[in-house]
Amino acid sequence: MVFGSCLSHEQVEDMLYYIGLKRKDLATLTIARPADLNRFLSACEPVSAGTENLRRIYINNYLMWLGSYGNLVLQKTGQATDNLMEQRRERLSPGRSTTGRRQNVYALGSISQQVVGNLRKTIGSRMQQATPDEVSQFAVFFSSLHRNDLWPKNKDRALRNELLIKLLLQTGGRVSELLAIKDTDLVTGKQMVQFARRHNDPDDPRKNNPTLKTYDRQLRLSRETWELLMEWLDVQDELTAHNPQAFLFVNLTRDPRYAGQPMSRMAVDQMIREVCVAAGIKPFGAHQLRHLYVRELAKLAREQGWTNEEWRKAATYLLGWSLTSKMPALYLGEAANQEADLQMKQLWTERGLEVE
Repeated sequence: MVFGSCLSHEQVEDMLYYIGLKRKDLATLTIARPADLNRFLSACEPVSAGTENLRRIYINNYLMWLGSYGNLVLQKTGQATDNLMEQRRERLSPGRSTTGRRQNVYALGSISQQVVGNLRKTIGSRMQQATPDEVSQFAVFFSSLHRNDLWPKNKDRALRNELLIKLLLQTGGRVSELLAIKDTDLVTGKQMVQFARRHNDPDDPRKNNPTLKTYDRQLRLSRETWELLMEWLDVQDELTAHNPQAFLFVNLTRDPRYAGQPMSRMAVDQMIREVCVAAGIKPFGAHQLRHLYVRELAKLAREQGWTNEEWRKAATYLLGWSLTSKMPALYLGEAANQEADLQMKQLWTERGLEVE
């Protein structure tokens, strides 16, 4: 693709077949070709639809970049003939968004159309999407109870769970970011916690390492939450033997093989579920607490009269979004829509019109 030819339709189809295999099977194929390839492939267990779709997206993005880079190489070397470049433009045509459609539209015959134009259907998450009122109700309920009322059997577990949920509510961090925090990420003098980008961390034994999606950032904690964190460190130190590279949130199981090992995302989801059940709310995913944080931040921005640029800079840093992310505009727009709706309802009420 760099020096002239794009992948053919047949080559792309072969690639799409193989990306549906699990890593162990792909590793086997890279070492040596099985004597009976068909029998080997028929015995392979496929990955989930979600995993395959992510692979398709990553591969498509890489191929688009590789083709664009190749175009520059061809132009620089004088090989960019009209015929060749026209063919490459067709094959490398990226998807484009259109008004009224949730999915991109891909040019017929393009690599993008072949790779991501027909993603596999995924099974819907068992976690319900909560309404803003339900998530707010969760936060109010959680703040009104003592942790031992929710987790009475183990005081250390109750302390850890309270701290983790308070950090989710107070920082708006992603679950993966909180689970990747190490003791060295605590800025003691400033009562701040750092979300550090550490991909493929050799100290992380988890199969799927939790990581930051974008940039590092430091966020200040309230005095109450910082004191809670210091209290938890006394418990955590006993489990991790004062390891400076230890993860902040660890397992409290009695099994010595797992005690002191970093927590999994599944454990956090279970924790949120337990609070939801106690509050009489349909269980939802932990990421909903991040949405609550952003909505409250957008509300504050409008109340204090921030400019759009002030809002964008603050939200981009606090939430760890990329500089080109559309999320700041999305959330500020949502807040504006809600405020306009309230004003219209107030206007109708003043004019004697019935409002639901």
